[in-house]
Amino acid sequence: MKLPLKIGKSLKKDEISEKGIETKNFSKSKINKKVIGAICLLLIAGAGFTIYKVKFAKKRNTVQSSVKYTNLEKTNIATSISSSGAIKSGDSTNIYSNLEYNVASINVEVGDVVKKGDVLATIDTTTLEEEIAEAQQTLTANQAKNQAALAQSQKNYDNAKYLYDNNLNTNIVSAETTLNKDKLALDESKKTYEYKNEMLKNGSESQDNVNQAQISYENEQKACNQDEVSLEAAKLSAQKEIENYKAALDSAQAVVNDKTAQLALQDKKKKLQDAQVIATVDGTVTNVNAVVGVQASGALFVIQDLSNLIVNASVDETNVANVKAGQRAEITTDASGSNIIAGQVVSVEPVSSTASASTSSTSSSSSNSKSSTSTSTTSNSTSSDVSFTVKVQLTGQNDKVKVGMNSVVNIITDEKSDIYSVPYAAVINNNGQSEVYAAEKQGGQYVVKEIPVTKGIESAANVEIEGTDLSDGMIILNDPSNISPGSTVPIKLK
Repeated sequence: MKLPLKIGKSLKKDEISEKGIETKNFSKSKINKKVIGAICLLLIAGAGFTIYKVKFAKKRNTVQSSVKYTNLEKTNIATSISSSGAIKSGDSTNIYSNLEYNVASINVEVGDVVKKGDVLATIDTTTLEEEIAEAQQTLTANQAKNQAALAQSQKNYDNAKYLYDNNLNTNIVSAETTLNKDKLALDESKKTYEYKNEMLKNGSESQDNVNQAQISYENEQKACNQDEVSLEAAKLSAQKEIENYKAALDSAQAVVNDKTAQLALQDKKKKLQDAQVIATVDGTVTNVNAVVGVQASGALFVIQDLSNLIVNASVDETNVANVKAGQRAEITTDASGSNIIAGQVVSVEPVSSTASASTSSTSSSSSNSKSSTSTSTTSNSTSSDVSFTVKVQLTGQNDKVKVGMNSVVNIITDEKSDIYSVPYAAVINNNGQSEVYAAEKQGGQYVVKEIPVTKGIESAANVEIEGTDLSDGMIILNDPSNISPGSTVPIKLK
């Protein structure tokens, strides 16, 4: 049984035919949308690939354009030894005072420029002046006393000598008088003895009387002998007295001639002139140790010639053999920045000057004369390290450099001029042969070509190269490690 179709109203044949056409058109529209969607996907994929390709190509171009190179030209290269040290004055003078009294006044301060003969300070001489007055008084009194003693000694000597020379010495005169008296008695007793002895022969005198006359004669002879001894003793005593007086005279004269006290007084008076502490050299006052009211002792002032600056650089034992007097040096400080101050090696200490626990900065390094690049290695020195002091004089001037500043010293041990040099990485080793890669322009491109070279001295960043194929203006690749001969490289001319 057929169920009636209720659609509100019945459709006519024409209407059904029109609807059928609309249904068919709707199916065709749906197919077209799928095609359009597929095309859109293809377009999006293509756009993404294009963008990726552009970006990738741009990245490749960026890498290639970053290739660095060196325009070959004649230059200078140097090998150096780097060290450090404080800047000092080559001429430093300590100023002392000859007086050990308190400082009265100070006329200068650190930084003042002085000339030889300038008065730096004065010393309080009140105590010295009192000592001089007392010494003068004592000297005057002693001189008067010594002169009186000398006069008395002279008088004693002259009197004794006069009496002796003129036979007026009382002891001698007395001895001579006694001797002469006894000689007369001796003569008389002798005559008596001889007479009685003759009378004895004639029988006119007794033997007893002759014997008695003989005894008297012998006694008188003994007395004369004793008198002669006494006279000689008196003469010796007089001579000894004269000698003693002469010794006393000489001693008194020596005391008068002694100038010790007088010289001491003169020295004190001379010290009054030292009350002024005088600059002995021209220069700048860099240290003031004097204090008003405090005893002057030690170095009161230090004067330095700040136009004559030096650096005592410490050089390791492995490098010191390469350092010679007269070699050129380059000095830099934090204050002077990149400005290089010229210097020269003055001397190399023959004996190691290493101190335990001292800090030094030494290394072997080099610098290119046309580049400020340099390297150094700082290390803490211990007692096991051996280093030598190298004195370097600053021949250049820089107003920013002051005494006491730390400095870096590059001692040029070897240098060459009018040579070619390139960075270390520019030289490669090809089976034992050193080579550099040059970029030669061919048409619109730069083609890499290998060139054999010989290496020379090395600086901190560069190395000397020699070769028959090298020429001015040649483009040498700084780092050809990832580049092959015959390949092309983009070069952006400087």
